Amino acid sequence: MNGNFIITGAAGGFGREFSRRVLKSGGKVVLADKNVELGKQTYDEFSAQFGAKSCLFVEHDVTDRESWKQMWQQAETFLNKIDVLVNNAGVSPKLGFDICMKINFDGVLNGIHLFEEKFSKRNGGKGGLIINTASVAGLSHTNHHDAISYWVAKCGVVSMTREFGRCEYKTGIKHVALCPWFAETAIVDPTTKDMVMKKSPLKFVSVDRVGEAFELAVKEQRTGGVIAVLPNVPLTYYPDTLQMTGLIVYFISKFLQLFGVETVEPRMQGLVLFMFCSFMTLFVHFLLSYFGF
Repeated sequence: MNGNFIITGAAGGFGREFSRRVLKSGGKVVLADKNVELGKQTYDEFSAQFGAKSCLFVEHDVTDRESWKQMWQQAETFLNKIDVLVNNAGVSPKLGFDICMKINFDGVLNGIHLFEEKFSKRNGGKGGLIINTASVAGLSHTNHHDAISYWVAKCGVVSMTREFGRCEYKTGIKHVALCPWFAETAIVDPTTKDMVMKKSPLKFVSVDRVGEAFELAVKEQRTGGVIAVLPNVPLTYYPDTLQMTGLIVYFISKFLQLFGVETVEPRMQGLVLFMFCSFMTLFVHFLLSYFGF
């Protein structure tokens, strides 16, 4: 936590909390944000508390690659060396499909590409750490048409983290994603807040708790890891079951093929899986009974 960080969307919400934790631990932060007024206010507060040499505010548009380059130059001058990039900037889907995708998806990908360009071992770099702020939306589905862009973008961020993270042996760059439940930040408008309070038994997760997940990600640096932040449960590394699911579906399909099935539907897969689990339960039960357990 005492390294040199670039944090996008650092003016408020999660980004502000991440920055505070880094500064409190003795690190340095470039506070990158498009909101100049709030960004300068956050900078003034942090520089007064932690010292003017501890942080720098830079106006930054994550959707603009030229803005990335300009921000990076200022960060290199201020920090001398950069250790961690935190792709945290994000917006509500209520701002429109295109804006949501450009900031929540393209903005993260722009940061990853530039970090690889600068620090990948394939380019002679030293490697490093990228932390992406995703969401539980990236681990789930939605029935709300107006929110599709947010779900698609966050699923994309989770996928980016998994796939780029697997290439750490080539690039030297580790990737970790944070997937928080609803939190009371500026991205949650009053309508959404009211819906969560009335319909969700989980209510909200605190910004401080997401900050704890951020510290865990920096400390452990489990590349490809996705940390789910849910209310009233421990921080949880969400398992990557994609390949395992693929193998299970393949073997179920081969089994059903023996019975002449030409199209394997999900209900068939569920039935076969249920039968297999039931058989294994009975087998273990008889086996334990045979040995006197």
